[in-house]
Amino acid sequence: FQDPIISASGLTILTSAIIGNAAEQDGGGIYCHNFVVLDSTIANNTAVGDSVNYGRGGGIYVPAGAAELRNSTLTRNSASNGAGLYATRATLAITNSTISGNSATGEGMPPNGWGGGIHNDFGDVLTLTNATITGNTSQLRGGGLYNNSATATLINTIVSSNTAPDGSNVYDTGTIT
Repeated sequence: FQDPIISASGLTILTSAIIGNAAEQDGGGIYCHNFVVLDSTIANNTAVGDSVNYGRGGGIYVPAGAAELRNSTLTRNSASNGAGLYATRATLAITNSTISGNSATGEGMPPNGWGGGIHNDFGDVLTLTNATITGNTSQLRGGGLYNNSATATLINTIVSSNTAPDGSNVYDTGTIT
């Protein structure tokens, strides 16, 4: 495995490519509490689950705090849950960005396979503005977006052509406006 970017807080990534990294649990590309990603590509990263660990956030894992993704692409990442991005107890702003071709494989500690593009979890506040979520897959729920007991606001955002047995584009147990 190559190591992902791990930071406790305060990371800024500008005009970068984070490609081909892997983590044995969470955050294949980035694992960070408070960060900003601008004009960057996060691709082909993996968070691997096993019988004890979920494997969350193939591209990005946000365990808490605030994160912003702007003018960027999350693509071809894989994880058990939240293949493109997995966040819990966080505030997220995703603007002018594309989340595509990510796969929540369902491998690892069951139950898995939630949120091919984004897994927005427990108390998160997610705002998507001028974003595109397309071509993502999930083994169970929420091919594009799995919104689990969280809040999501979609403004001029496209969520289409995603695949999952339950909620191919969106699976929601929280609030979406």
